[in-house]
Amino acid sequence: AELTRRLFVAALVTISYEFVLGHLLEFVKIVMQTSPEGTSYRDVMKSITGEKGFVGVWDGFVPWGVVQSILKGGVFGLAHAAATGFLKPLAEDGKMPLIVALCLAGAFGGLFQGYVLSPTLLLKTRVMTNDVF
Repeated sequence: AELTRRLFVAALVTISYEFVLGHLLEFVKIVMQTSPEGTSYRDVMKSITGEKGFVGVWDGFVPWGVVQSILKGGVFGLAHAAATGFLKPLAEDGKMPLIVALCLAGAFGGLFQGYVLSPTLLLKTRVMTNDVF
């Protein structure tokens, strides 16, 4: 029950952040990386919102951004919970400081998240930069 709650909260927090701000920041970053040199942020925002208005900001969010957000939060939450379950007893036994155990658990969660999500990030990037979508 505790693990399910953690996974749900992590996924919900991630999808909320991605919808409000994360997707836009990632979209701008991707467009800047694929634009010719000298392109301004203003030009990028015009290209993103030019055809569909401000709603264009969420191009690629459904379904890929939603799937990625849920996976991102869920995978991190799962790996972090597993690492915390392994490392926290070591801290309680005095073998390492608690702050070190929690930092290592967070690092493991991020490492595992990156490993699992690399393919979906590539797919989302392709969808966001392809005019067909």
